[in-house]
Amino acid sequence: MSKAGQDYYYGIDLVRFLSALMVSVFHVGYSCWASPTSGGAEMLQDAYTLPGIAHLTWFGWVGVEIFFVVSGFVIANSAERATPFSFARGRALRLYPAVWVCATMTFAMFLMMGMDDTLKHYIVSMLLLPTGPWIDGQYWTLGVEIVFYGLIFLLLAARAYSWINIVALGLAVWSASFLVALHLFPDLHFLTAGPWRLLLLNYGVYFALGIFIRAWAAGQFRLWMAPAVLMALLGAVLEMRHHAISMGTRVTRSPIDLADHWFVVAVFFLAAVSAILMAVRFRDAFHRLPAPLLTSLRLGGLATYPLYLLHFSIGIAMTRQFVLAGMSPIAGLILTLAILISCAVLIAQLAEPVIRRGLRPLIDRSVGAGSALPGVRLLRQQPTSRG
Repeated sequence: MSKAGQDYYYGIDLVRFLSALMVSVFHVGYSCWASPTSGGAEMLQDAYTLPGIAHLTWFGWVGVEIFFVVSGFVIANSAERATPFSFARGRALRLYPAVWVCATMTFAMFLMMGMDDTLKHYIVSMLLLPTGPWIDGQYWTLGVEIVFYGLIFLLLAARAYSWINIVALGLAVWSASFLVALHLFPDLHFLTAGPWRLLLLNYGVYFALGIFIRAWAAGQFRLWMAPAVLMALLGAVLEMRHHAISMGTRVTRSPIDLADHWFVVAVFFLAAVSAILMAVRFRDAFHRLPAPLLTSLRLGGLATYPLYLLHFSIGIAMTRQFVLAGMSPIAGLILTLAILISCAVLIAQLAEPVIRRGLRPLIDRSVGAGSALPGVRLLRQQPTSRG
């Protein structure tokens, strides 16, 4: 097995896929009918409700927080071996192909439904402008991710990757301090939504946790990091509590009192973090699993991104049509998830590689055309410092 293959974390793919599935079930099976003000309510048009499984679906939004932890781990791990240019190119090749396919599919559905006022949202999504407005509600997380990628890019451009754990400390202090302040002064709630999210005030703790897990995996964890981890965990619990209580004020049709059950989200999140730690700790054990199973895990990891991009409006509209055709809401939800997962796998296997093959030389030629510039030469150089 190659060194790159030995370094691969198949367990992380499993965590990623299950997190995407949780978010999909939450949006299609809960928030669209439980909250009249949710983005999915307009798409649903009161076609179905699923109160019988609300106790299993209401906390699925925590999959986003889990994504951010995984992203902190994966990006910190991959950036160690990257130049600024290769890092930026790698992120572009990862983000754009799936967005171009999935946003186009969502836009086409909107046009067929007579919703022709989404062209601006479509263009912004295709360009991946961090501030939006996006073609679909869940795309806001891409803006947060892009800001985090930008932070790591600046670190590489400064040839200071060895400071990655200090960056994690800064993120933990920055974000946890805000979340404590938010707990004490709820009027700061406006800083948790819209473009304010790009400041990483309420999500920085999750990226920090991922970076610290990477430090532990690389044998670089030091005693001073322990208080920072505890600070990040405290901030994460406060963020999830605030999120659950805030969402509870918008949910009017749910049999679950979200404000009274916010701790369920925290417990589930801590279990997911434990699963990430297990995936890292027993990486070699995963490599000894049968090859077909490893292929499935890898494919699930690749399909996670297009599944996340597709599930919201398309998933709700699809389930609605199944219910109107006479299916039970649960059967419609299950069939919708099966179709979405199949589409995501096809996009990951067939569409993304084709787009990526065309995009890669275009990026290389564009940068090559300016390679005589000192700044461009610096971006292509391998960083000299290592964490």
